[in-house]
Amino acid sequence: MPDVDPQNLGVSPEVSRVVAVSEDDKRRNPSEEVEHRFAADIAQMHDALGTAGDEEIDGASRAVGATVGVGDEADAGQGAHLRGSPPRSNEELRRISGVLANFEWRWRGCRRRCCCRWNHRGHHASPSRAAREPITRFRYAARPALGRLFRGAFAACTNRVRGAVADHSLSRPNTVKCFHLSASMTARSESGPVTRFAPSPSGHLHVGGARTALYSWAFAKGRGGTFIIRIEDTDQKRSSDAASVGFLKDLDWLGIRWDEGPEYVAPDGTRVGGGANGSYFQSERLAIYDRYFAQLLAEGKAYEAWDSAEELDALRKEATARKEAFRYRFRGTPSAEDIARYRAEGRQPVVRFRTPQVPITIQDEVLGDATLPAGEVDDFVIRKKDGFPTYHFAVVVDDELMRVTHVLRAQEHFTNTAKHMVLQDALGFRRPTYGHLSIIKNPDDSKMSKRDKDKVLRKAVKEKALTAPPEGTVTIEEWTKWLGDDNVQLDLEGAIRLAEALKVQLPEINVDDFRRSGYLPETICNFLALNGWSPGHDIEKFDNAFLKERFSLDRVIKTPAKFDRVKLLAFNTDAINAMSREDFLRRGREHAAVFRPEYLEKLGSARFDLLLHASHERSKTLDDPFKTNGFLLVSDDALAFSDDKNVRKALGIGAPAADGAKSGLDHLRAMRGVLAALPEWTQPALEAAANAYAAEHAAGKIGSVAQPLRIAVSGSTVSPPIWDTLVLVGRDATLARLERCIAWASGLG
Repeated sequence: MPDVDPQNLGVSPEVSRVVAVSEDDKRRNPSEEVEHRFAADIAQMHDALGTAGDEEIDGASRAVGATVGVGDEADAGQGAHLRGSPPRSNEELRRISGVLANFEWRWRGCRRRCCCRWNHRGHHASPSRAAREPITRFRYAARPALGRLFRGAFAACTNRVRGAVADHSLSRPNTVKCFHLSASMTARSESGPVTRFAPSPSGHLHVGGARTALYSWAFAKGRGGTFIIRIEDTDQKRSSDAASVGFLKDLDWLGIRWDEGPEYVAPDGTRVGGGANGSYFQSERLAIYDRYFAQLLAEGKAYEAWDSAEELDALRKEATARKEAFRYRFRGTPSAEDIARYRAEGRQPVVRFRTPQVPITIQDEVLGDATLPAGEVDDFVIRKKDGFPTYHFAVVVDDELMRVTHVLRAQEHFTNTAKHMVLQDALGFRRPTYGHLSIIKNPDDSKMSKRDKDKVLRKAVKEKALTAPPEGTVTIEEWTKWLGDDNVQLDLEGAIRLAEALKVQLPEINVDDFRRSGYLPETICNFLALNGWSPGHDIEKFDNAFLKERFSLDRVIKTPAKFDRVKLLAFNTDAINAMSREDFLRRGREHAAVFRPEYLEKLGSARFDLLLHASHERSKTLDDPFKTNGFLLVSDDALAFSDDKNVRKALGIGAPAADGAKSGLDHLRAMRGVLAALPEWTQPALEAAANAYAAEHAAGKIGSVAQPLRIAVSGSTVSPPIWDTLVLVGRDATLARLERCIAWASGLG
């Protein structure tokens, strides 16, 4: 086979051909079930070929006709016409042959007029050899016309090739019926599936969306395919440019980079995205959608609907009174007078799709097949009053034009697939393979929602009976608006500040939440992959390379996944403990640069590295070295001491010392003088001095000395190893804090 990549010629994975066949050709089987499909991009082809009619190519020994049309349009000989010639060189013939060799050709006819099914490898579905002959002649006779189409104007039609080729070897004059010949690209080693992840830019990436992106990426990349990111921003109320960038950052942090999509420069300088099928923002593709709106309207498959909100509400109430589910149906074409009145009232129409009233079977690689009865899908809106397409319409058009072969998405979109299928049929598009993924739930079986954080904050505010926001959290205006409306949520930064002031832990819901909390991206990917899929053989720990190699839809689990945070933290702890000191320092510094820059500024390079080294063994996340060591940032005179039973016990407050032994507070007073006399402030010097003191004054119990010191410099009984902590705090600050702690503890009863 010649080494030719069809995509280099602008050929899409599936191409429709409209073929005119003689009316008196008796070799077709009128009883065969056929699939009627309308050719897509007709308006686009008219534009591309409108000036090419009756063109003669110099040196043509025999003209080959090509007609672009659908149904009766082709019957009447209407549409764009093109006349071409055989290939003008062996190289040209070789390239075209290479393209044809990678297609599997199948006849599809209109109105029960189908000849047969035949593909280029010689497999024939009909027992009749006679029925195969027209197809064979078509394939070879059509090469010149296909070559012209591939090389000419069709390649300019957004990288799609859609045309119509007349079988000139059938000499009978009465060509009245339209047939469709579709071609599906066969698998090749250098090509593969095309998947996409298409988020709405309404905030950071939810972990459920991250799992969908991860599965889509793994499925495509593990098979040599293409992974696309597309931003579905047609809902102007929910979309923002900042949210789009947030999604891209989240995906890149997870290691999920896209072959096509919005252009993005990663932190390491790598440029990601771009591609020939852009724009990858739906709000920038309105002209494309308008062309397909026009096609459906012209073919009577869609219509304008002028109903007001009050009229729609009345229709719903009527359906309720009849104890029926409301299904919108075509209500007739309004008169010109009615339309003029609607416009005078300020109404704008929507465009609704005229849904065929037939059963619709959804084929799903994960959930299996399901059939919706006739009438279940109503005439749904495909263009909103603002001129923007609805999700259902835009996703169908974009999946076709971007050559998407497999769609993996949340289970909540399962029934939407029926709408997408009828639109695909009406537009003459192929149907991608679908796989719908189960939702991710909390351990208590509730849905894992972005509102979970808001619920935690509202509960804490109610329990503390707060009437005003804590200082430095949110403004009075934000506070009042938030508490006055349960549907209003604080922005992320405000919510974090309020949570810190209220001393509550916000649940991680979005990818950015987990990143901020110090989870590793490889751990998140590993854990998300297991929330709905299993590699088998009791394998639980793996990386993205393993997932890409092993992922398959047949091992995707149908039932909802439970997000076990305890297990996730255990995964993360294991990964952090397995890190080398150098790796932990590097990644801890990267984390602090984004989320804890104050530690870098306050401590400087050497002490910052010491903090990470001292915290490595007891850290479960990259954020642990910082979230429990805030005492390193506060001024000496602002350090607060915890008045709890552990602190009182360690200092000997409220309990007499046994057998005349010194209390923790006594040791603290004595150690201040010992530490002040040290000639150098290093871990070995500090430890040696404390051990010597403990041997003489605390029966060798170093804990009786170390714990009061920890309380004095950190305010609590928790800190990194005490000698590291004293170095981190510094000589002057340590001595000052000991003075304050002694004074504070002495006043306790």
